[in-house]
Amino acid sequence: MMKISKIYPKEWMAVHPYKQSAAEDLYYTDIANQVYQACNKNGLNEIGMSDEQIRSISVRITAYFEDVISGLNIWHSFIQEYKRCFGKYLPFYSTGDNYFDDEVNEADVRFLLWHFSQQYFGLEHGAFINPDNSLVSIVGGEINNIFNDNWEVAPENSLFKAMFSPSTRYQTEEDYQNVLLWMHYNSYLTVNSEEEVVRLYSDYVENTPDKKGSYENYITLRFGMAHYGRTPFLAYTTPKWLALIFPEDHPDYPLFKACAEKYEMYMDKEQKLDPVTAKDLYDKFVNVSGEDLFVYVSSKQELVDFLNDKLGIKKLPGIDMKQLKDKCAIYALPDSGVQIISNGVEFIKDPKNPFYDPKTAQSGAVLFFTHTLCPFALLEKMQALGMLDDAQIRSNESLERGKAIIQDDWQFVVSYFQRLHEKE
Repeated sequence: MMKISKIYPKEWMAVHPYKQSAAEDLYYTDIANQVYQACNKNGLNEIGMSDEQIRSISVRITAYFEDVISGLNIWHSFIQEYKRCFGKYLPFYSTGDNYFDDEVNEADVRFLLWHFSQQYFGLEHGAFINPDNSLVSIVGGEINNIFNDNWEVAPENSLFKAMFSPSTRYQTEEDYQNVLLWMHYNSYLTVNSEEEVVRLYSDYVENTPDKKGSYENYITLRFGMAHYGRTPFLAYTTPKWLALIFPEDHPDYPLFKACAEKYEMYMDKEQKLDPVTAKDLYDKFVNVSGEDLFVYVSSKQELVDFLNDKLGIKKLPGIDMKQLKDKCAIYALPDSGVQIISNGVEFIKDPKNPFYDPKTAQSGAVLFFTHTLCPFALLEKMQALGMLDDAQIRSNESLERGKAIIQDDWQFVVSYFQRLHEKE
């Protein structure tokens, strides 16, 4: 079958909250085709991504351009919130004096190209896409030139802009749900949200006694994920992003703010212990370990002996001893009690860690940031103590740059890959 060599208005409309296209949509569809040609000309189609994925990337990056031109405040909300949290507009990429938060910037384009490539190619292959990848730089530069050439003449999308206007009201629950579901599943920044529901539902069905599901259960999960599911962008929920995007002078802003607070409070990890018990176990561990963050054991029997004899613990809730490796690091946190790290112990750069291996840590320590090996609170402690200093990725620029990509923006990496963030 011949590959589609052109992006059609239907594909462009897929990331919009309305169905009937207008003249502005035809204009931006043409821009998306220019972006699509630039992606293919510079080899983005030669690294393993499908034509469908490249067309989607082209549409989504063009939608960023439309967003900035129209003042929709979607992208602007992200960079402003990121700056509030970390003192700069973007992870990975420099934003100097030539960066303007109300205009198109090459750093934005490169970051978005990284993001969409990570969501497609990276997720499919279990890889961390290098932000310094030469294709990201070359293709990003060409796309930025296309946007600059159209900056003075590109039209505002008045129909789209009206969605956020104070004159458009969201007075019923259905009104709110419609915009929320669109934002979570169809907006240009959100990729793979629908696929995530499919994966979660498949896991759910697989673990039911009869291995059967129902359409009603699927819809319930899909609805719940739109409200409680955390996005790759700072691990915020979609309701929280809506509260940042919609202007505070909107008459229905109190609704968006209340929903953001309600759903952001949802804890996506189970509380295994009550606070009193957790704090009691934490205090016992500290009394034994002293100033050491970890206690290391080399066998399951040594682990059992330490828990029983030193802490008086017969069994740790939620931990299957059969799944643990022999080499473990035991730690404790005030709100979750005693916990165990079984994977990646050899990556922990601790003078008292007998299993630390500098060579494997250079390639493996990054897993602490991209995979859920421990809670965010412990990562903070480990970072403060320099225990994950080896975490890095390969960079074409230098070893130092490969480390900086992880070390300088580790909190974003954790929020992006693990959907975890520091509680405010």
